Amino acid sequence: MAKGKMKKADIGGDDEPDLTPMIDVIFLLIIFFLIAGKMIQAGRPKIDVPIAAEAIKADKDARRIEFTVDSQGNLYFLESHIGDVSNPQPLTEKIEERRTLLGADASKLQVYLRVDSEATYGDVKRVMGACAKAKQQKILFAAYTTES
Repeated sequence: MAKGKMKKADIGGDDEPDLTPMIDVIFLLIIFFLIAGKMIQAGRPKIDVPIAAEAIKADKDARRIEFTVDSQGNLYFLESHIGDVSNPQPLTEKIEERRTLLGADASKLQVYLRVDSEATYGDVKRVMGACAKAKQQKILFAAYTTES
């Protein structure tokens, strides 16, 4: 086997570290987070949330499950389309899956509904009926607050 010669360190050389690789990594991370942020925002269905005069912003919680109903009655779990409100079976299945994951904290599960302001009352009633069928009582609704 050929052995490579080891170079002796320069005595009195430059002690400054080479920052070029670190700067390259930082730029790559910035680009990654910009693209990932755009993809996360693009995945959510666009809806026009109603305005509520006394809305209170709820804190994010691991015991919350999010559903969206758009103006055509389509039902979404987070950003993925799971059906429509006429067949809310996937909604009840997702609630039951989350309850099994939570285990002892299953009674603290909250359903967070984002409903388009153009959706009908019947659509909301069907979703709430599906929640009741799944024995889900804690339901939060998304709304914008009015500026005072």
